[in-house]
Amino acid sequence: MEKEFGRFYSDKEIIESENYSEMRRKLEHVHNGAHNYIGGTIGETHTAFRDPFVFLIHSNVDRLFAGWQLRKKFEYRLKAEDIFGDDKDTIAYGSTSPYVVVGLKTMLSPWCGIGYPYESYTNPENGKTEEPGVNDVRPWAFPDNWHRDPSRYPQEMPKNSFDKSIITPRQYDNYPNITGVEYNYHLARRSE
Repeated sequence: MEKEFGRFYSDKEIIESENYSEMRRKLEHVHNGAHNYIGGTIGETHTAFRDPFVFLIHSNVDRLFAGWQLRKKFEYRLKAEDIFGDDKDTIAYGSTSPYVVVGLKTMLSPWCGIGYPYESYTNPENGKTEEPGVNDVRPWAFPDNWHRDPSRYPQEMPKNSFDKSIITPRQYDNYPNITGVEYNYHLARRSE
């Protein structure tokens, strides 16, 4: 594997990645580079979302991921059981640097939080835990996490990366215009 420091991957290189692991590595590298290039509050993990430009970076990350999924002849990327390939069984081992290991089977933070199920600070079910080392913070923690109250919103359960709402790509006005790459636009989820 080539040294990535200072390496910039084009939209074409990301979209044409053969598998999830390769695409993710390239996309995360470009994403991280954008944060660092802009700098200021957007370059710091704990302050990035105070800067509105972070939403431009992250919406483009999502657009590129959706474009990678929607390539014609790669329809398997729309199926939860197939999209992640060899990474499908990963779990999180930690969330504190330098031990950050994100897992696809791990419940997504901060929305799942330690308080899953609602009002509980135990994790009764195997596979229904969040990333180790993550501490719930308000408004994602009880009592502000009203969206997880099963008596009010039974459909709002914590989810992992295999959830249909995560797998189904959003529709964008356009995807990267790459010679030789065609997209299945009709398979993208329209705004609800």
